[in-house]
Amino acid sequence: MTSRRAPYQSQGCRQRRQPTLGRLTAHTYLALLLLCGGAVADTARAQSLDAAAADEASANRCIWYGQCGDNASGNAKLNCKYTGEAPCLDESGEHYRLLAETCPMLVDEQPRNETRACCDLAQVKTLHKSLGLSEALLSGCPSCAYNFRQLFCYSTCSPNQQQFMAYARNNAGEKFGEFPSDTGKTIAELAQEDSTCVLNSTDVDDVMDDVSGAVVNHTSVQAVQYWLDREQAMAFFNSCKNVQYSSTQTRVIGMLCGRAADACTMPDFFTFLGLPPNSPFKIMFELVARNETQHNVSAPMNATSKRCDEAVMPLNKTCSCQDCPSPKLCPLLPPIPKQHHFTIFGFDGFTFVVLVSYAAILAISMLVLACHFQRTFNHSWRPVPGVEDAGSDESAPLPSPKGPANFTPPDVGCWQKMEEKGAALELSLKEAFRSWGILVANNPVIVLAVCSVVTGGLIAGVYFFKVVTDPVHLWSSPSSESRLHKQYFDEHFGPFYRPEQIIIKAPEGTAWTTEEIDSFSSPYAASAAFGPIVHYPFLLEVLRLENRVRELQAPFSEPGPNGTTVTRNITLSDICFKPLSPANDACTVESVSQWFQHNETRLNLTFVKPLESIFTTTLDWRNHIYHCASAPFDTNSQNADGLNISCMADYSGPAMANVVLGGYPGDAYTNATALLVTFVVNNHVNEEENKMAEAWEKRFLDFILYEYENSLDLSIAVNAQRSIEDEVNRESAADEMTIAISYLLMFCYIGFTLGQYSLTYPARNLIDSKALIGLSGVLIVLCAVGASLGFFAYLGVPATLIIVEVVPFLVLAVGVDNICILVQSHQRDEKRDGETDIEQFGRIVGEVAPSMLLTGVSESTAFFLGALSTMPAVRTFSLYAGMAVFVNFLLQITCFLALMSLDMRRQRSNRLDVFCCVPLSKKHTGELQASGGLIFTFMQDMYSHFLMLFPVRVCTMIFFTLIFFGSLTRIPHLDVGLDQTLALPKDSYLLKYFHEMNEVFRVGSPVYFVVKDGFDYAEDVDKICTTSGCSPYSLGAQLSMASKQSNYTRLATSASSWVNDYLQWISPSVSCCRLVEGNYTEFCNASVTPEEATCTPCLKPSDVATGHPDKEIFMKFMNKFLADIPGKDCAKGGKAAYNAAVNRTPSDINSPVETVRSSYFMAYHSVCQTSQDYTQALKQARRIAANISTTLGVEVFAYSYFYVFYEQYLDLVHESMVNLGLCCAAIFTWSFILMGFSVSSALITLVTVVMIVVDIMGVMYYWGISFNAISLVNLVMAVGISVEFCAHIVRKFSVSCKPTRIERAKDALAHMGSSVISGITLTKFVGIVVLAFAKSQLFQIFYFRMYLCMVLFGATHGLIFLPVLLSFVGPRCPTVSSVRSQLTERTPLLGHRAQ
Repeated sequence: MTSRRAPYQSQGCRQRRQPTLGRLTAHTYLALLLLCGGAVADTARAQSLDAAAADEASANRCIWYGQCGDNASGNAKLNCKYTGEAPCLDESGEHYRLLAETCPMLVDEQPRNETRACCDLAQVKTLHKSLGLSEALLSGCPSCAYNFRQLFCYSTCSPNQQQFMAYARNNAGEKFGEFPSDTGKTIAELAQEDSTCVLNSTDVDDVMDDVSGAVVNHTSVQAVQYWLDREQAMAFFNSCKNVQYSSTQTRVIGMLCGRAADACTMPDFFTFLGLPPNSPFKIMFELVARNETQHNVSAPMNATSKRCDEAVMPLNKTCSCQDCPSPKLCPLLPPIPKQHHFTIFGFDGFTFVVLVSYAAILAISMLVLACHFQRTFNHSWRPVPGVEDAGSDESAPLPSPKGPANFTPPDVGCWQKMEEKGAALELSLKEAFRSWGILVANNPVIVLAVCSVVTGGLIAGVYFFKVVTDPVHLWSSPSSESRLHKQYFDEHFGPFYRPEQIIIKAPEGTAWTTEEIDSFSSPYAASAAFGPIVHYPFLLEVLRLENRVRELQAPFSEPGPNGTTVTRNITLSDICFKPLSPANDACTVESVSQWFQHNETRLNLTFVKPLESIFTTTLDWRNHIYHCASAPFDTNSQNADGLNISCMADYSGPAMANVVLGGYPGDAYTNATALLVTFVVNNHVNEEENKMAEAWEKRFLDFILYEYENSLDLSIAVNAQRSIEDEVNRESAADEMTIAISYLLMFCYIGFTLGQYSLTYPARNLIDSKALIGLSGVLIVLCAVGASLGFFAYLGVPATLIIVEVVPFLVLAVGVDNICILVQSHQRDEKRDGETDIEQFGRIVGEVAPSMLLTGVSESTAFFLGALSTMPAVRTFSLYAGMAVFVNFLLQITCFLALMSLDMRRQRSNRLDVFCCVPLSKKHTGELQASGGLIFTFMQDMYSHFLMLFPVRVCTMIFFTLIFFGSLTRIPHLDVGLDQTLALPKDSYLLKYFHEMNEVFRVGSPVYFVVKDGFDYAEDVDKICTTSGCSPYSLGAQLSMASKQSNYTRLATSASSWVNDYLQWISPSVSCCRLVEGNYTEFCNASVTPEEATCTPCLKPSDVATGHPDKEIFMKFMNKFLADIPGKDCAKGGKAAYNAAVNRTPSDINSPVETVRSSYFMAYHSVCQTSQDYTQALKQARRIAANISTTLGVEVFAYSYFYVFYEQYLDLVHESMVNLGLCCAAIFTWSFILMGFSVSSALITLVTVVMIVVDIMGVMYYWGISFNAISLVNLVMAVGISVEFCAHIVRKFSVSCKPTRIERAKDALAHMGSSVISGITLTKFVGIVVLAFAKSQLFQIFYFRMYLCMVLFGATHGLIFLPVLLSFVGPRCPTVSSVRSQLTERTPLLGHRAQ
């Protein structure tokens, strides 16, 4: 290297030099110019020559040499004043070797055998150690480390110190820039002394005597001025300002500047570096232009500073992109994909297409309808005689069954054959159920006995019934990616900790304060605003609150000897995470108080700093908080606030500002509006091992919520690991009464609505009330639910609270509807001539049971298909619901028919309803009359006629289709997710916590990027690390780049890397990895002093000649690194931060050195407030992990504890479409089969069901109901309930042989519509209204609102839209097969229908 200062003389080191020759020559030359009159007035040239002469005179001149005396604090040696010539070094001696190792730039720029230095061996050793400490911070950026080393190498050992340094002040009072005369001689006189160099001497006095005849004055140098070239100083500052501290992802410049990294300027940086205790004595850096001289200094030190993107020899390495965001080093960040919204003419594209489609369909329908009526009125179209055509007028009468005499039946095609088979199936079902009804009516006791035994056996399985309340098992499939990742993480690194957290805010109205923050070692003061919570009384109260929490005792019972139970009191210390145990038994508590080591005495420390003149300023807790927020790893704050205490917590870990402070903008930490206190408790995979922690958490919550005396009126929000589960259980318990009242009202209504009531014979009401049969029907529904629970309990399928809350509601809806249809059909029917009661009962069963079969098998099949879902909550609900509906159908056609037949006999015998053995005289009760009831009369005589008016039908179709298409446009805009606060009671303390969390948190949840087995860290370390020499696409580099787009990637920080810190820890330039000299197997911690042992670095510089240690060395010291406790001498020890992050294979005979099996690298997500935020964070983390996997060639996955809850939303829309599609397919299939192979009947049923579900989803958008697993369960249930509203009416229409579609629609509406309205509609409405008063927001939103939508949309579609649709396009009465049957003398079916 070449120096930009005056070159060294070419004479050999042992030759005699003439230091004044250049100066004399310059003066002689100037005199000759004056005498000759040449350029006499050229003053500038004279000054230039004089400066050159001064530079020549100061070459090879020192201002110190050797060490003498201690500094004021006694922790460092001071240099001895010396102004003589720099001595030469023996290039074979230790002095030269160590200097070449420590300051290669000084050795390289001097000729061989002429190496001079103004420092002795002791000074070089001190410099070497000091630079080693800085290397721990800066080694990741070789350029910054080189510039830092160069700055202090030149100041300590440069042979030309007098060119750019001068004594600032001494006890004799010399002025700035004047060198003291230790021997009474001037500088010029000293310069004329004999300068023969003495080699290989270290004794200061002897060396100086031999070198110059001048004896060193053993006065210590107290302060110096150091002139720097401003341009090179700026290059130095720029090379270091972005260097990251790997463990915390904070910038090192904050620690090197004494203030926040963003506030640090170049003058601040150099001022702070030059002030004790950063330097043993005061160094006053003067930043000047290159050609500017000051006092007796000839030129500023202008050795070239390396840019951060400039390679540093000998390894030719640059800084990493993470430490130097230069385009030369950093790959271009990928552009953030723009979210393209489908629009047409500025409108939402989907909405536009749907509405245009609706308009087109409406226009075409109107046109077809107009043409149809025109053809009808013009008599231009005639139907085929004797056969109703599908296109005929819906009001045209059916042909006579006999048909014209000359009628020839058309050829039988595919559809006709299908209709014939359908009619045959219908007849077979009717006959089969008729026979079954007669059998049951004849043997009711036997049927009841058999059903009781079977049902009782199934219900007995409830003994094994288990309810899952763990949210992980409730919402995440065991085979899901997130669950597998969680399992892998728990097995290899242990489960995520149990955080117990308190958020503390100042009382409302507390004022902000603005303080001037002075630094102990900086003349600059910074103005900082302190948020309302950052006040001494509040800090003291929080510290005392923490102490009380630490001392809390919770009773805990555990098994003792001989089967006994032992109860003992446990404290936080029994369950907390202790990263340095057993060396340090302190619990991990994240809090501002940890910047004072949780010590009240240290919080009260102050330091009085003298200012100019007689003024002083006091440094206290404000200064310490201001400093530690930016430099949490600082182990001695003396240089920042004078308090001489550490910023590290009592457990030897850092308290990161973004973890313990909240509510501040950017990096303005002191603007915090909240303090966060987190007690970190160990978690275990085995839930039994967490019982102790749960017991303490309960005591912790009780204390904070009910016992803590908040004398300062602080706002406190609290959360523990068990809180959500506790509150959800409390919510369920609180709404048990609401649910019970809901069911009770439905039971009472059912008992009332089934009865027949007479005003003529009031006593008759006691017989016909049907309360007992209604209650029996309800009990059968409950037995069906119990049988379902017991059946799956036998199989070991755990249930959820959703099942307990929803399945009874569903089965009651289905069961009540069937009960009403059976009972009311019997009540309306008149006994035919010669027909017995049992035959009448069998005939009614034959007519109604096929419809029950249709709804039962359709719903149960739909639910069983829903069990294909991967979401446990949906899967278990579908299984239990499908089985309950199926069992309910079986019990209704067995038990309920048996009970109904017994009730029929009771009623025929005029016995009381409840008191079955008490008869009444017929003279008081009259005869039993068939009656349809008020609802049936209203539906038949008034409502059906009004609805079938042509204008009403047209308006109905337009209105319902408009609602359908409008709802369809809202579905893509539904919010996907579940606000976790909705699962809590309205009075839950967690609501306040979640609100504060969203408001004050600065970083979100930690995310771990796990590198699975198979990666060779020693061989491919450059693919992991982010230090110098690492790949720009390494794991760390990719995470760093992702964190720069946090709004998109949801990654707030880059990852802390154990590989980075290990490479720095093992570096020979850092005094962290050391071995005891002479015993190279015994590790020597950085805190070991020379008096305790002589230690030597683990590695030699040659061991890392290629930049990184080889494979054997890499693995050899890794365990030492992971066991090393960080301290003030080496903050890179890995035990606290990384011991749990590296999963190792144990050593054995075949592999004596442990190897890394898997490891993780932790970063933080940005703050997530909504389900969409959490889902986006998960999605982006997986995308990043996939890219890293491609780079490393092994699987890398991202894991955070919330992934298991939000993974369901990644595929929720697709899975919902599949589930609902399967349910609809099941409904269509069974409708097609059981409605006589009628495609039109099946399609109409399916279309109506789909419209109901779509309309419910549209209301979800407007009513603020998000789309999630609970919504999906309700939608699946809505499909099932919708079948009840539709299938009975469609089937009644399809088998009705009224002459026109309108008449058939009226008939179906009167007979089945009245049962639907009195059964499922009013029953459910009565129960749903009560849910509006539930305390749970979850019940109010997902049960009350959605259930109400189910009933309203189901009823309106089933009782308004469906009859109208049937009147237009309903299936034909199977007249073709009827005509063929008549012509072939197969007339029973038509004859029967005509009755």
